[in-house]
Amino acid sequence: MSEKAPDRAATTGAAAERPRIRLYLMVIFLVAIAVRLAAAQWAAGGLNRELTGDEPDYVTRALSLVEGRGLADADGRPSSNRAPGMPIVLALFFSFAGRNIVWARVLMCVLGALLVPVCYLLGRTLAGRRAGLMCALGAMAFPNWVRYSGDLLTDLLSATTTALLAWALVDGWRRNSLPWFALAGFIGGAGVLFRSTGLALLPGIVLWVFLVVPGRRRRFAASVLVCAGLACVLAPWAIRNTLVQGEFVPISTQGGIELYIANNPRATGILTHDFRLFREELSKVHPRDRFSNEAQRSKRYQGDAVAFIRENPDRFLRLCAVRLGQFWKVYSPRVPLWQSLLTIGSLGLALPFALLHVVRYGWRRGPAMLFVILIASQSGVHAVFTSVIRYRIPIEPLVLALAAAGFTWLLDRRKPAPVEAAQGRASPGDCHR
Repeated sequence: MSEKAPDRAATTGAAAERPRIRLYLMVIFLVAIAVRLAAAQWAAGGLNRELTGDEPDYVTRALSLVEGRGLADADGRPSSNRAPGMPIVLALFFSFAGRNIVWARVLMCVLGALLVPVCYLLGRTLAGRRAGLMCALGAMAFPNWVRYSGDLLTDLLSATTTALLAWALVDGWRRNSLPWFALAGFIGGAGVLFRSTGLALLPGIVLWVFLVVPGRRRRFAASVLVCAGLACVLAPWAIRNTLVQGEFVPISTQGGIELYIANNPRATGILTHDFRLFREELSKVHPRDRFSNEAQRSKRYQGDAVAFIRENPDRFLRLCAVRLGQFWKVYSPRVPLWQSLLTIGSLGLALPFALLHVVRYGWRRGPAMLFVILIASQSGVHAVFTSVIRYRIPIEPLVLALAAAGFTWLLDRRKPAPVEAAQGRASPGDCHR
């Protein structure tokens, strides 16, 4: 049994509704920009706040690109430990606006608001226009997205590409169109250039294609096109990394270090603690100056992490459970209560409705199954590697779309039965009384 597509032809006046839908989306999009700008200015420390966290790395690499030195770190050495998507976006902006961090944050607010139309497409393809509009409204003020919208980070851009990837795959399946699967591959490749963990989506996508696409040759062709599209996008970056590092590095050299941060004898599964421990102490276990390139250092840390996992399987499983809880938690005692209620708990409001739709359709061969597979793949990655609430942002549009579909179904069930259905049809004699 497969999940049915929304019956658009049955919707009366569908063509007349399109201008109104576009107007709604434009208004919601503009409000989303205003909300993000206000949050960045008055709730997140201001648009002119200092760079923090990963932001200096991205800005340094962007400026290096603008200056014609390629992607280089703060010491001027060619670097592959960051995916190139964010530095490229910032470099394009800095090339004509200069190193203006305030306007760069404004740009990120605008790009973050693109989740409004993208979530509309996602919700519509899952459960129709009404679910799409609900999804767009949710995207307008989803606290976790608003909170990070002014940051020069990859999470929201990765969320946009993940949502577009899911939409293109579902439309490709419904249209039985091979070019749409190729388009999905290109979108997926762009997403990997923002966050390397997006590469883990590919096996699940291929599995879904083989489950839902009719015909052996057709499903094989669709799978090949998805993989080929993704490979075409990643190939230039992989070739550059191979030349710089002296060995094949498809996306980033950071993977081995992230694995070690998450899996070492002193790891707790709490990223705040584990990253601070690595920065202050464990980073000195294999100093940078002992290695000729980043790839060798990363492989050394990866070897140490794998050895720890093999020697301590029970501890590894406990750490995975902690990280999975960190990934999906909807409350934290370590932050102010208002922040838990608004930012962390926002997903908690959507989860019951999302689970409702998953129970009804997630096991059937259709869009909901794809969403569940993509969500599960990223959950698995961050159960093994480092995990924090921010890392789930790329799959939150999928959860929001599932929630909109579940909520729409509940609304439909509450509709009163038509009078004719409740009273029965009038008999021919009744017409003459």
